[in-house]
This record gives sequence, C-alpha cells and structure tokens, in this order.
Amino acid sequence: MRTLPIPARRGPVRVPALPSLTVAPLDAARTTALWLDRLAPITPRASLAGDLDVDVVIVGGGFSGLWTAYYLSALDPALRIAVLEREFCGFGASGRNGGWAVGELAAPFESYARRSSPAEALRMARAAFAAVDEVGRVSDDEGIDCHFAKGGTIRVARNGPQAQRQRAEVAHMHSLGFTDDERRLLDADEARAHLAACAANDRQPVTRVSGIASQVLRWRSGG
Repeated sequence: MRTLPIPARRGPVRVPALPSLTVAPLDAARTTALWLDRLAPITPRASLAGDLDVDVVIVGGGFSGLWTAYYLSALDPALRIAVLEREFCGFGASGRNGGWAVGELAAPFESYARRSSPAEALRMARAAFAAVDEVGRVSDDEGIDCHFAKGGTIRVARNGPQAQRQRAEVAHMHSLGFTDDERRLLDADEARAHLAACAANDRQPVTRVSGIASQVLRWRSGG
C-alpha cells in the first residue's frame, strides 16, 4: 500500500455556511404518490358493512390481489370473491414504484437454474416476457388507459469495461437458449433511436390498477 504525505494545514479551515432548512413534521408528509397527483381524486369503494359469505377472500388491493381476482373471475364467473383493502386499490406499492411492467426475473438466471434446471429457468424467464404482453392485452381488451407501451429493457454501457461485460452477458444468455429477439446487442444508431424514444417515461400504474379493480367489480355485479 502506498502512503501519500498529508500536507501541513496552514491557517484555519473555513467552512461555508449552509442555507437554513425548514423541516416539516413527519405527520405533515404526503402519503400518496406522484401518479395519484396526476389523476382526479380517488373515491374509496364501499366498506364491508358486516359479515360476508364468499368463496375466496383476497387481502390487498394491489396488482397481486387484483390480478388474482381478475383471472379467477374470468375462469369461473360463479365464484363469490371479496377483495379487502384498507385504503383504496393502488394505494401501496402497485401505485408507486412497484407498478412497472418489466420482463425480468427478480434474481440472476443461475439462481433459478440451481433450484430447478436451466430449461425450467428459461421457461420462467419467457413467462416473465409473456406477462408484459399480457398486461398490454388486458389493458386493450378492458379499455384501461394506463399509457401502456412495450419498449423492452435497455442497458447502456458508458465505458469500455461495461461494454465488455454486456457483450459477455449477451453471449452467455445465448448459450443458455435465449434468442436474439429476447437478448441482443444494439449498435450505436439503434441505441440512439431507442434512448431518444424512451427519454420520457409516463406510464400510469395507478390507472392500470384502478382499471383492473373496476373490471373485476363489473364482472362480480354482472355488468
């Protein structure tokens, strides 16, 4: 280890004054997300008035709960389903940073392959790709104006080592069975075109989650 000499301090060290800050009390903080500010105020649906006899109870009005209610209703319209939500549908992560439609696994591919097999991990990865298309299909079929646009996932290399790692990753993914349609390198012109098109991201997760909730209610009420 090389040690660098520390020069002797000459005179007092002057620290610039920091601007004064006004700290708001925690109970004054906003509890809603930016996406909600772009919509008309959401009116919570009717509360549970008493005991309810149903076939399925789903706790939580986010995407996990609402997609479950949506597909159960589609598969068996006779099912009696209740979705319980303390605030309103989309209040939590689904209407905030968890509302994105991204076709990626939560962990590295190898983690899933070790738990099952490379073939099963590949099947799961492709199911994640298909899930993004399914979000688009349901949005179109149900008339949910959530600004859905399928643009894929783009990773940008900003220097030589990053570019080398990305080339190696794409080659590795192809060796596992991924195709060029699923993982590929962009040339400079393609990258510029994609990044210019994706500069503004204005998807609306709250509109999507509210739309799914409204469609489930229409089905349950026979509409």
